[in-house]
Amino acid sequence: MEGCGNSALSYELSLVGFPDVTSVDYSSVVVDAMRTRYAHMPNLRWETMDVRALDFPSGSFDVVLEKGTLDALLAGEEDPWTVSLDGVHTVDLVLSEVSRVLVPEGRFISLTSAAPHFRSRHYAQARYGWSLRHTTYGDGFHFHLYFMYKGRELSGAQLALGAQLFLPPRPPPTPCFLQDSDHEDFLSAIQL
Repeated sequence: MEGCGNSALSYELSLVGFPDVTSVDYSSVVVDAMRTRYAHMPNLRWETMDVRALDFPSGSFDVVLEKGTLDALLAGEEDPWTVSLDGVHTVDLVLSEVSRVLVPEGRFISLTSAAPHFRSRHYAQARYGWSLRHTTYGDGFHFHLYFMYKGRELSGAQLALGAQLFLPPRPPPTPCFLQDSDHEDFLSAIQL
């Protein structure tokens, strides 16, 4: 698990039966506070680390869960449709590390508000060595869950989608007006 912040998710995972939960955050202040808050839970481990360069050995985890970490790392992007090269690189560093620390047949779960047209192309990279499945959760406002299974393959359509991440950005479309608004008399069309 990474980018845990001060969320109770680690504690809740422990309560539902996960025997060993390791939580990571960049902030040592947050990690110290969480260690103190959950000192009574010996199966909860808290580590200060940068998710772009994890200190864990390869193949350390059966499951990695990310909830909003990538959202936070991409929060400064001007356009979610066209992520900057720095943003693409940052996400790639994180996902490469996730893939590295997963055991064969391990699972990566990403919970985010980012819909597939924004996020799937990042996950759909053959070099991570995983498959990709998407589903939504929630009524009204949806959360998006992405499930990656290490050791399985992406589909051809997913690989094509992933390749789009590295295409040069398209110029914005030229506006097309159906009417010549300079010669239309809007005020006379209003009937009070």
